[in-house]
Amino acid sequence: MNLKNSITEFREFQRVRRTNRLLKKKMLNFVNVRYQRGEKQPINDVRVIIRSGLPPDLGVITFRAGDFQGYVGLEDVETYNDRGVNIAELLLIFEDEENIKLTFPTVTQKQEFAAALKKCLGLSNRSTPDPGLPLPIA
Repeated sequence: MNLKNSITEFREFQRVRRTNRLLKKKMLNFVNVRYQRGEKQPINDVRVIIRSGLPPDLGVITFRAGDFQGYVGLEDVETYNDRGVNIAELLLIFEDEENIKLTFPTVTQKQEFAAALKKCLGLSNRSTPDPGLPLPIA
């Protein structure tokens, strides 16, 4: 019985170790991003980090700048919109919370962020039409 308990404890330890290693792994890291939640004051020079998660948890987006630190679970993000007024702007859309507007220093960084949301994490873009729907006739 003691050997069986030891094996069970060892497997649990290995599972926790693998989970911690995956959670520490950064998928993408962006710097000098402008962050604005809802109508609040925007925060400049924010570091945005996307970390992967284990199923059913998709992962987390972390925001850091000086005293400010926040995070969003990717399962909370309903969709995103990358067709803002500014071409380097991306909007994370939530169902129950205020939306988050991110303005990246370059369009390339915004496209990398959107590609990560779309491909790696399975989120959809609200501004692109669904391929199953017919396009409106002008």
